[in-house]
Amino acid sequence: SNISSVGIERLMKYWSAFKVNEALISLTDALRRRMAVVADRGWYERDADSHLDALAEASREIDRSSEVVLRDTTASEKLKHYLVKKSYTKALQFIETGEASE
Repeated sequence: SNISSVGIERLMKYWSAFKVNEALISLTDALRRRMAVVADRGWYERDADSHLDALAEASREIDRSSEVVLRDTTASEKLKHYLVKKSYTKALQFIETGEASE
């Protein structure tokens, strides 16, 4: 049986929503990891190289996930603004609560 063009369009829409949802989960995790790494001054004092590597890895994941969210036409413009400006605390707060303190 053939899939109709409407069926393919619907499938592509669901796939896109799945990819965005997956990106938001990764983004949330990476934002939390980055905040935890930044807050762990003891780790930095004990092993600065390892600390900076962890910070860089979290930042790379934020960038990868942000790319998907920024391309999504249904994503919040406010969230996109926070990501573009690298306002990561506000971005995480917005994801978790739907709002961010100014």
